[in-house]
Amino acid sequence: VELRREARNNRDMTFTSARNLLGILRLSTALARLRLADEVDKDDVQEALRLLEMSKDSLNQTEQKTTHVQNTSDKIFALVRELAGASKTVKISDVMERCT
Repeated sequence: VELRREARNNRDMTFTSARNLLGILRLSTALARLRLADEVDKDDVQEALRLLEMSKDSLNQTEQKTTHVQNTSDKIFALVRELAGASKTVKISDVMERCT
């Protein structure tokens, strides 16, 4: 009970529950399937953890109204989503043009 109370009071501290671990497992498996792989590797787990962390950060941004420094891949993904709009397709040349 004491650890939970401390975790609630400290934003930097996280609690890993069985539900969180299952989510990481499912995300890692999905990432491996996207690569058409039969096994989950360390990179899949690391990307799943990054995705969960970014998800938590986005919730904190909403609460704190702070800006978040995006890494390069996040910026490119946001650009692709912006360019795609309703069409759901984007030419790579358009993305390259906007990135340079």
